[in-house]
Amino acid sequence: MPSAFRVGRNGRARDHSVRIKSLMKQVRSPDPRRAMLLRVTQALGEFREASLPVNVEVLANSVVNAEVIRRPISLDGLTFPTPRGPVLVVNESAPRRRQRFSIAHEICHLLISSEVTSSDGPVHVHDEEEERLCDLGASEILMPEPAFGPAAVTRPASLDTLMHLSEMFDASIQAVALRLQRGSVWGNQWSVIGWNEAPSGGLHITWLAGPPSTKRLLWPWTTASDADSIGVRQTHPYRCSLVEMSGIESRVRAALRTGERTGAAREYIRRGQDDILVHFVGTVPYGTSESQLISLIMVP
Repeated sequence: MPSAFRVGRNGRARDHSVRIKSLMKQVRSPDPRRAMLLRVTQALGEFREASLPVNVEVLANSVVNAEVIRRPISLDGLTFPTPRGPVLVVNESAPRRRQRFSIAHEICHLLISSEVTSSDGPVHVHDEEEERLCDLGASEILMPEPAFGPAAVTRPASLDTLMHLSEMFDASIQAVALRLQRGSVWGNQWSVIGWNEAPSGGLHITWLAGPPSTKRLLWPWTTASDADSIGVRQTHPYRCSLVEMSGIESRVRAALRTGERTGAAREYIRRGQDDILVHFVGTVPYGTSESQLISLIMVP
């Protein structure tokens, strides 16, 4: 039988937590990521509600017997065990779509193990692997493969498609982009970048989604000056994107301040020997109270 171990950063085998071993045993899978996806698929099958977007609050009550409440907490979400069943508390100040993801994330903790003892305090899970698995599971809850795959493959790679999928599954653009990263629908030469204003002025990259082949050269630089300091070539796709973003900075800053939604306006860039296509969007809804600048890079 395959060993329930994972490899740590130092190359040594590290044992999975008892909770993750329990999950793997539940679905009879030696792979924890596969086990989480299988467990979510089981839960959605038990839910038997085919409508989209997935109603995560009803799902929580139906599958893990949990109540969802909103309170002004400092974290995205917490689970409190009670005699009547778990209570999922989400940050009422967070954007609505972030709240949906937080609820789905907390559901996944309970799918791993619903054996929680009633107490006056929240359940704390100090396991990075479990947190990553619950993010994976939350993505699958909001955007289940039987619906997401066909919806994504029938539309071209574009910001219009990102926004369409975001509306269809009631998930943030970032969540949709990271969900696309799991599959090969758009091939392996694309990236979606989320931008915000830097404290010192200008724009900086706050998150990035895409296949490893187009992501590995980006971090840790997130501004053009960072790129210059470590010798990133001028024609590198991300370097070009940073330069072009600075060129439209005043318009973007105004859009971010006003929360204006400009839609999927496109601009195309050609630099040096790299023929790269960049789709720019002014701002897109990030939730109920935030907006963010998004760009999609396609590298031929």
